Amino acid sequence: MREVEIQARITEALLGTLTAAEGRAGAGEDVWGTANSYLLRHLAAHAAVCGKLEKLVDDAGYLTHADPGHLLTVLGMVDAGTHPMVRAYWRAAHHLPDAEPVDRANILHTIAVQDEPEAARRLPAPAGRPLTIRWARGRDSDFHRTLTGHTDRVKALAFTTLPGGMPLLASGDSDGAVRLWDPATTELHTTLRGHRGAVNALASITLPERTLLASGGSDETIRLWDPATADAYAISMSRTGQVTAMTFIRMRGDAILLASADNDGVIRLWEPFTGACHATFAHSPWIRTLTSTVLPDGRPVLVSGGNDHDVRLWDLASDTSMLLSGHTNSVSASTFLTLRDGTVLLATADIMGGIRLWDPVTGRPHTKLINSTEWVTALAFTTLRDGTPLLASTGSTGGIRLWNPGAPTPHTTLSGHTDWGNALAFSTLDDGSTLLASAGDDHTVRLWDPLTTGREGTSTGYTAGVESLAFTVLPDGVSLLAAEGTGGDIQLWNPRDGIPTGVLQGHSTSVHALAFATVPDETPLLASVGSDASLRLWNPVTGASDTVLTGHTEPVRLLATATLPGAATIMASASREHARQDGKSKYSSLIRLWNVVGPTPYAQFSHKNSVTALAFITLEDGTVALVTTCTDRKVRLWDPVTTKPRGTLVGHTDVTTALAFSTTLRLLASAGHDGTVRLWDPATGAHRGTLTGHTSWVMALAFTTLPDGSTILASGGYDGTMRLWNPLTGRALHTMPVGAGVHALVFAGPMLVAGTGRGIVAFDVDPGGV
Repeated sequence: MREVEIQARITEALLGTLTAAEGRAGAGEDVWGTANSYLLRHLAAHAAVCGKLEKLVDDAGYLTHADPGHLLTVLGMVDAGTHPMVRAYWRAAHHLPDAEPVDRANILHTIAVQDEPEAARRLPAPAGRPLTIRWARGRDSDFHRTLTGHTDRVKALAFTTLPGGMPLLASGDSDGAVRLWDPATTELHTTLRGHRGAVNALASITLPERTLLASGGSDETIRLWDPATADAYAISMSRTGQVTAMTFIRMRGDAILLASADNDGVIRLWEPFTGACHATFAHSPWIRTLTSTVLPDGRPVLVSGGNDHDVRLWDLASDTSMLLSGHTNSVSASTFLTLRDGTVLLATADIMGGIRLWDPVTGRPHTKLINSTEWVTALAFTTLRDGTPLLASTGSTGGIRLWNPGAPTPHTTLSGHTDWGNALAFSTLDDGSTLLASAGDDHTVRLWDPLTTGREGTSTGYTAGVESLAFTVLPDGVSLLAAEGTGGDIQLWNPRDGIPTGVLQGHSTSVHALAFATVPDETPLLASVGSDASLRLWNPVTGASDTVLTGHTEPVRLLATATLPGAATIMASASREHARQDGKSKYSSLIRLWNVVGPTPYAQFSHKNSVTALAFITLEDGTVALVTTCTDRKVRLWDPVTTKPRGTLVGHTDVTTALAFSTTLRLLASAGHDGTVRLWDPATGAHRGTLTGHTSWVMALAFTTLPDGSTILASGGYDGTMRLWNPLTGRALHTMPVGAGVHALVFAGPMLVAGTGRGIVAFDVDPGGV
């Protein structure tokens, strides 16, 4: 009997057990929930062999109950282009393995509402969950497949090959593992272990008789692997410093060398089969990038870049070097590229988003590309099958920009990562198609088709993230949500249905913070601050802005409002100040305090370090305190009348970025880059608990009191999730992926609204589900 027939019979037999269970099930009972564990784990594999998987994955019940690990190994056999629910599954893949079926259903529905509307209609939200998506407005996320398995930040990528030419994708992360994936099926092929620290760099080269994969990391070792056998050829145990970058170099003849760079600024050339150090070059600490090529005249060259802002091009044939100057910040990425006419160029990037193209023969600048990414971490280049050159870049926003190297601006931006992007790699598959792999701090590796991605944003007009939200109920009972828009606009929304109700225009550049306030005559006001260094007061009903407050000379990024015991309404605003001292940049913050009625400034004070969050709180005795978080990891309380300090809360191990206060519990919450949420009694300074679970920076917090009188805390961050907590017990109540990094949170009546890296997402809060 043919294998296909055997698998077809097994598939029919397994589905037969489900049919029998359906006959015994009660009305409305989910039959897939009664399926046996073997069926949920292995039905997909049997169905894939006999051609029945495509029908199976169009069943929402099956997708929510099937074991994700087993399903994902064969899901690549289904054409995602014609199966919207499969596209939704790929988008959510990294959130599904640890979720229960009811939560998988909710996650799939949430992702589908934002990106796959056809699938959303066939993936209903389960009832009774703590959070159910109500509406979303923002930029589309381009379709991609997500590889699951990494448990820490993925820092390096390289494509390699097996004998016979089968491509594999190698990825290295902070837990020291190098994983090899089949990019066609997304199946994990092999895991290489040996590093005792983060894997910072990978490089691969295919030789006539074998393929070599090199890995280097923070444990100061370089390991050489055979990807076909997973054997380690060689381990360099000589002290190299923390390995930060690597590349293979094809020398004249058949010789190859492996170049490595370390944080001490030394470049070493290794003979890969013996482990002998062939040569060393001095750059400067810290070297962030290496790349190599053979120029058209046959000369092998190596390029290095680092914290000295310079690019160095090393001619390995003549043992000479050339200095390429022009970057004004640390050089963080590099790659060579070839134009249609055969011209070879060098692309380099820095931590402030500058991308430059150079002539590597003369060292002269060729083109400066315009990039709005705050920090570029990786570059990659390929030539498409029609001869079109394609350059990709990624960085601190997690977005991937695709460039025609002859144009100064990107033609496409791919969105999907919820945190920093760290690595990029291109490969050409057997059918001639191009595959782009990306990796980031969100613990994921993602696969893209650069020819079919790059959709425009939705009709809401959001082309970037939303970092500030504010909510109020107007005197007539109408709820109003304010969010930063684009180009200095402020967008007003009806939070219940996501319909825009107005646009406030006045800021000349980006808006960074919003806050509602009520003056003694109960007139509602909306305050806003932005990069134009101004503070504006708006009537949110009429849209009028008759008041522009000046005094800051730098962009104003933070804002808070409060009502003092005497009914006076005040505001606090903060800007980051920059100065040079002893040749180094020094940053501080200027905090200004204002009377809203007037309005007039009444005090200001300088904060030694950069302030990252502001909030007013009311203590048990009725006094109001101003709370700040800072890059020095501390939370400080101030008297907003005298500006004198009232206390310092110490506990965070990294930059603090978010604050929230519960007036019901008199509890202060802080969060930051250490991934924790900490709870404090602000009156005594006592630490009340630490909430853990986020896997990256926590950027937003919000409290609310439910109808039954209980209080919950919401947190969100760059791991792309929102989490609900019981602040009294510290228990995690619910986790909801939102498909993008969370920058802002606000409770809007019975709803929780998130500002994300893509736009706005609103959820209904079910008190019974919590």
